[in-house]
Amino acid sequence: MSVFIMGPSPMTSYSVMNPNVIEVNFAIPLQPGSYVLQVYTNYGQAKLVFSPFATLAVNGFPLNTKIGPGDTLTLSTSSFIGNYSGTLMSKTCGTVSSYMISQSLNQAKFVIFSDCQGDNQMYMHYQPEGSCQSADADIGGITFDATPVISSVDPLTARKGDTVTIKGKYFNIPNNPALPEISFGGVKADTVIKVANNILKAVVGAGASGDILLKNALNVSSTYTGFTFVDTAKKICPGSTITLTSNWEGIAICCGYAYYWQVDDGTGFKDLSDGLYYSGVHQRTLTISNIPSSFAGYKYRCLTNVVYSFTHTINFVNTFLTTATNHNWENATSWSCGTVPDAYTDVVIDGPVVVNINSNKVCRSLTLKNGASLNVLPGVHLTILY
Repeated sequence: MSVFIMGPSPMTSYSVMNPNVIEVNFAIPLQPGSYVLQVYTNYGQAKLVFSPFATLAVNGFPLNTKIGPGDTLTLSTSSFIGNYSGTLMSKTCGTVSSYMISQSLNQAKFVIFSDCQGDNQMYMHYQPEGSCQSADADIGGITFDATPVISSVDPLTARKGDTVTIKGKYFNIPNNPALPEISFGGVKADTVIKVANNILKAVVGAGASGDILLKNALNVSSTYTGFTFVDTAKKICPGSTITLTSNWEGIAICCGYAYYWQVDDGTGFKDLSDGLYYSGVHQRTLTISNIPSSFAGYKYRCLTNVVYSFTHTINFVNTFLTTATNHNWENATSWSCGTVPDAYTDVVIDGPVVVNINSNKVCRSLTLKNGASLNVLPGVHLTILY
């Protein structure tokens, strides 16, 4: 038997593995081009033309670039023959999750689903239709990176229940229905909705100011800085001093003010004036001082040019101290506000503890948690308004 190879790369030797298999060795890696394999035996001869390739050009991406889930990778070469199958492979992870969407003699296009994070050792496994021969070609200069890219967040200031729109890429993984996880300041969003592959809407939960974190189904995450959570339910003690800031920045026009703070005391919103409790009624930040408990439920907003700010609501919350040694409701030092709750106060008792009520009392609301209970003396009443 004799074997001859004509082509760009010289053959150094061959081995007959069995009557049906010949192994051919080359001095250097196969180069793109046309090869002719001729085999001579005592019974005749056979000829096979084949065309391997060594390196694929990448279109649509600059060298040393990154690709991610959902991207289309276009590979070009002059060495494809007829119909063929192509599979993207990784020297690190094995088969790359992808789908070949088109092929021609010069080009193959793949949609990337997933790969190993940070993998830069991708190659294409190519096999002509009806042939037992195949070849591998490195894809140089490409790194798979599934890190989500957040390009915009709107709005960057939000309250519990507000919907925030997040745009970017690599949020959703093709063929994977799992939605990304999103948190605001470390607090998980109540709901995440997919609008499009690169657009999400997230409903803010309890929330906190800080970074927005987005983690996709490949468990890769990224952050977006600058989020501000506004807690519009002001839970305070009677006599407190607080500040409220408009989430809009205004511009003074002509003879008017940029900011007009308003209050709704149950009779509708009306403009405020600086005085006993209020200062800065025409500034972005309003100060409310020495707030009496009768302000419970008051709502505040700021008219900034022609836009209203978030509405803030005052609530008085008094919590029974878990460290209290005196368990009588009437003992002021047993409460977080240092005062006995009144009809405007939301009361919270976190157990396990038994609180004694020795005289008639009234509160706005009552929350008992973790085994907390009340011991009400006979003939004594606790009135809960809400």
